[in-house]
Parts: sequence; structure tokens; C-alpha cells
Amino acid sequence: MNDKLASTSVTGNRRRGGFTLIELLVVIAIIGILAAMLLPALNKARAAGKRASCIGNVKQLLLACTMYAGDNDEHLPIGITFDWESPLYVKNTDGSPVTHYFQDVIGNQIGNIRGHAFITQVFKCPGAQNFQGGWLLPNSGTCDYRYNCYESCHDPNQYHNPSVGTPPGRRLSAVANPAVALLLCDQVFPNWDTSWFPHAGINVGYVDGHAEWVSMKTYCAEITTCCPDGGCSENFYNQFWTAGWH
Repeated sequence: MNDKLASTSVTGNRRRGGFTLIELLVVIAIIGILAAMLLPALNKARAAGKRASCIGNVKQLLLACTMYAGDNDEHLPIGITFDWESPLYVKNTDGSPVTHYFQDVIGNQIGNIRGHAFITQVFKCPGAQNFQGGWLLPNSGTCDYRYNCYESCHDPNQYHNPSVGTPPGRRLSAVANPAVALLLCDQVFPNWDTSWFPHAGINVGYVDGHAEWVSMKTYCAEITTCCPDGGCSENFYNQFWTAGWH
């Protein structure tokens, strides 16, 4: 009887000593299956979080523009996103190029937004693609969001299409339909690879203060003009930039 108990005890200890190779392989296979099922959902959640954070940035920038207008007789800011925009689309009263960037013009208003601790972060889209050490931005002095100086920086009584405008910028009351008048958006270009778009599309902010996501398909259809040679170029006279302003 004692020999039987001893034998049973030894066998039990051996069973409790660890997993067999087959058991380990089964566990690894199950973990792999679960990971394959969960990763897409996690990636979607991460992307949704970045898009939501970017929307928050856009709304803060819109609020800053409204605050700027409130401090400047209801005139919108005059500033550029790229150096080539001036004097082509906006210039100073004496005809000289505008050299100050959009984010510098509204810097004080962004600093005055309650609870905003990091002024520079609001100008960075969390979904912007890092490429060769940069942010896919052609100017070192610019930010991740593009300002619609083509419409906001001139008087509609003088110009009914994107054209050269001089200070002060357009009055808020002179915007025909603020709910569809684009004021700023994620910075992208029509010739970008689809993988470079920050949110499989872009976030867009409107003069009335609301922001929304626009798909790549909609953006590219509205912003580009296809040339006879098959190439596409950005068209500042298209509805993406002009809708709601006149």
C-alpha cells in the first residue's frame, strides 16, 4: 500500500512539473490567433484616437481665429502656410510679400485658451506621417495645418475668386455661408501617396467653428484639376477652397 501511494505521489509531482511540448505549441497558437484578431481592432482604435485628437486641435485653431477676429474688428487673420502663397494670393498693403506664418499670427490667441498648456502641440497633427526625418511639409517654418488665405485674406467686394488680397482680412460677417466655408485643414497635397494622408483623409475646420473628417476621395475630387497630359494640379478656384465664401 505504501509503495502504491509513493508511486502515485511521484506521478502527481511529475504532472505538476510543467507543460508538454504539444501543450506549449497549442497555447502559442491560441495566443497568435487572439493577437491576429485583436491587432486590427487596436490599430483602428489608435487611428480613431489620433483623428479625435486632431479634430480637437482644429477646433482650438478655429476658436483662436474667432478670438483674433474679435480683437481686430471682426477681420480674419492674414497669414500664410507656405512662402509661395505671397504675394501670389495675399500681400501687404504696400505690395510686399506677407512673411508671417499663420501659426505666428494667432499665437497669442492660442495661448489664451483656458487649459491649453502646450502652445506648440496644437499645431501638430498626431496623424502626420513622418518621412525622411520630416513631416512631409515643404517649409521649415510652417505647421501641420493649412490656412485658407486664398479666401480669408481679402474683401469679397473686391475679389470674387481666390486672388491677391491686402490687410485687413475678410470680415466674419462677409462670409456668405460660414458652415461650409473652409478656414483650415490638415496639410496634404493632391499628388501625395494615399498612405501619407493623416487619417485616410483629412480633418477640416469651417468658419462657423465646427470641424469634420473629409475622405481622400472627396478631397482629391474637389481640390484638383486634371490636365490633358494626365497630371493633376491643385486648383484654388475649386469648391474645396471657395464653397460658402461668396
